Amino acid sequence: MNKNILSLSLLVVLFLCGPALAGDGLKIGWIDVQQVIVSCKQGREVNMKLEKKAQEYRKKFTAEKKKVDEMKKKLETLRTVGSDEAIRSQERAIDRKLQELELDSKYATKDMKEMQKKYLGPVIDELNEVISELGKKQGYDYILDSRTLLFAGERTNMTAAAIEAMNKRYEAGKKK
Repeated sequence: MNKNILSLSLLVVLFLCGPALAGDGLKIGWIDVQQVIVSCKQGREVNMKLEKKAQEYRKKFTAEKKKVDEMKKKLETLRTVGSDEAIRSQERAIDRKLQELELDSKYATKDMKEMQKKYLGPVIDELNEVISELGKKQGYDYILDSRTLLFAGERTNMTAAAIEAMNKRYEAGKKK
């Protein structure tokens, strides 16, 4: 939240003071951070790991939902030919199963968020280093995230350069 407020404040200052500063050679670029993360090799690798885990959870929950559906069908049969006690017992079993599913779903969501943080954290840290290096190397005064921009010309887009730099680092790291 504070990062967004800071970015927005910076943008306002730059737009208000931009014409005056432009004469001094102020150089501003922007990067679509999300695009870099999903396009660079490290990001794709992380996304594959996360998707694999998500697929495991989906498979598990599909099987569990199928069990609940079967339990509900059995309940419908019991309603026509079963005793009141058998019906109540089946209803309780369905309720327990649904509660288990809800808890498992919460656990799965928490687990996926933790995995995302664990695996994406290093990628984001590395991307921050890459952005800093690109900015210094190419003489930029500011590099902004595209999510905070209202408008930005394509000529100041550094996304492709960031993806390329991330991929080079990835390849260099694999060779070690």
